[in-house]
Amino acid sequence: MSTNWPQLIRELRKERGFSQKKLAIRAKMSQRTLCEYENIETPHQLSVQKIEKILDALGYELDVHMRRGNV
Repeated sequence: MSTNWPQLIRELRKERGFSQKKLAIRAKMSQRTLCEYENIETPHQLSVQKIEKILDALGYELDVHMRRGNV
């Protein structure tokens, strides 16, 4: 099963109550980049490092999601 990273990032961000701007600041990236990541049509182009950085800024670990079968 493959994860829809853009959808997951958007859902986790909203769950935490973060705006794109707040998450972008926490993840040390531009809001535009985060917006592109949330709306990218080909999720396989997302780098694992960026996904990990975003999840970390949200308080999650990539490894935890993989073990739970969310990836």
